[in-house]
Amino acid sequence: MLGNGITIASPRPVATSAAPVGQVFLSGDLVRYRVVPGAGAPVVRISQDGAIEALHPGTATIEGRFGKSVDRFEVIVREENQ
Repeated sequence: MLGNGITIASPRPVATSAAPVGQVFLSGDLVRYRVVPGAGAPVVRISQDGAIEALHPGTATIEGRFGKSVDRFEVIVREENQ
């Protein structure tokens, strides 16, 4: 969630594997992100280093790719003091 003075965030990618490995934290350089197109103007943009920057209030879906693996997550941008 972005808002209340926080306008930029960086995802912390994690790969989950069966035991005994479990969770493995990935370097952000290994994951490629994109904003999934939606209705209206984009709510966020993603810089070349993977940082997510808020543009205006709303909800965006971000897609991350690591090799052949793909996942999506939602980002909410709130008005200031909301």
